[in-house]
Amino acid sequence: MYPLAKKIAVLTQKINLRAPQTANGSPQIIPISTLIQSEKLTSLSQEVSQALHLNSTQLQDIVSIFKKEIKLGLKNEFSSLKMLPRYVTKINSSEIKANQSIFALDFGGTNVRLLKINFDQIGKPKIEFNKSFPIPKSIISSTKSEILFSWIADQIKKALQETGNINQATCLSFPACSLGFTFSFRYEQQALNKAIFIKWSKGFQATDLIGQDPCDILAQELEKKGIINMPIKAIISDTIATFLTGSLIDPNCDAGMIIGTGNGLCLNIPTTMIQKPMLPYTNNEMAMVVGPGDFDIKKAGYYTRFDEKTDQASETPGDKWTEKMVSGKYLGEILRVMLNETLDKQILTKDSISTELMMKIANLDSIPAKTKLNQLFTDYHVPIKVQTDYDAQLIHVLALLIQNRSAQLAATEIVGAIRLIDPKGIHHHTVAMDGSLFEKNPLYQKKLNETIATLKSNNIQIKFMKDSSGIGAAIAACL
Repeated sequence: MYPLAKKIAVLTQKINLRAPQTANGSPQIIPISTLIQSEKLTSLSQEVSQALHLNSTQLQDIVSIFKKEIKLGLKNEFSSLKMLPRYVTKINSSEIKANQSIFALDFGGTNVRLLKINFDQIGKPKIEFNKSFPIPKSIISSTKSEILFSWIADQIKKALQETGNINQATCLSFPACSLGFTFSFRYEQQALNKAIFIKWSKGFQATDLIGQDPCDILAQELEKKGIINMPIKAIISDTIATFLTGSLIDPNCDAGMIIGTGNGLCLNIPTTMIQKPMLPYTNNEMAMVVGPGDFDIKKAGYYTRFDEKTDQASETPGDKWTEKMVSGKYLGEILRVMLNETLDKQILTKDSISTELMMKIANLDSIPAKTKLNQLFTDYHVPIKVQTDYDAQLIHVLALLIQNRSAQLAATEIVGAIRLIDPKGIHHHTVAMDGSLFEKNPLYQKKLNETIATLKSNNIQIKFMKDSSGIGAAIAACL
């Protein structure tokens, strides 16, 4: 029995079913519909401890199927992993023009960011400013791309005004300052600065963008705001941006990964392995977007009823199963689905438990008191309470299991991809990493690295690349 299962077994033998007490010892009156029911929680915890833990055999199976799906994608055969070419590869500082400034737009999750990156005399990037703007739910749910990109252009103009860069972007008498665009949704690359949009994720609804070029739409909206001196020189995904940032400082960098709102991965692949139609390309290697969130994990025989419920409550039922197990957008939802089963009435509505809250619960002390957990529920406006310290401990373990599984699956994606280009594991490989789920969570980092070791892939090193989505866009604009 693995450690978390042992912990649950011990805890479930100690459940205290006595009603909560007030200061004077009398029973505290709490609406029954808001109370976690201890018996239901005990039963659920035992089930979850078995369902969400992935043993070494399961992990190896997932790695093997993931690698096979990549191979099929490279052959342009039916695969859940489409392997989208991006026509860039590793870069070194000699390819960067010295002493230049580039704007970078990062759009791919719950925020839009505008950065200005300065490259020094040896091509080393430095961030001059970094402005972030949360995207309103009304913009995310808008079905019109014009509304979405008009809002983005407004934020760009606001950032330029706040930083004193507005004249450079609006007046042709100033030298033009190029823009690199990190666009972290599925698209087909037509040129470094031209793309055909394919599909949204993360809840965005502007479906009229399908078949259009996001660069054209953005340029039109920028022009409407008077921003005419900021040519868009590159459009790349966040994983490509992270990979480019990593390769600039580490020649062994062969992949880029994002674990944040979404789950993304790119892999630098010898072109001799690519058998699908592509645009003319002369380098011996190419970075390709893997799209691990699309991986059909059911082919590896793994799927739980909690994942089924989370999927059915999502905006895209029947799609992106692995993303719904790994990415930050969905981890809180998995915990919500579980906790609803422990209540007298299912009062927890969709998205009422955020991944931020789930992570805080997972990272509580190993023996959290009920007062700590109930205070978290109050702080995040979640209308439920636990009755005992043991209940609080069980919920802590549930959140930890959800978090650990995400890290385990992210590790299988990394190992499966690297084994494709190095089947015998004889070379050292660096994976450039970015994303809030990884960055802000030491326990997540530890579990991911432990799983890579479990999979006997000690030739793989993870390196965190802060702000790589912005820096990488600027690097791409230099190419």
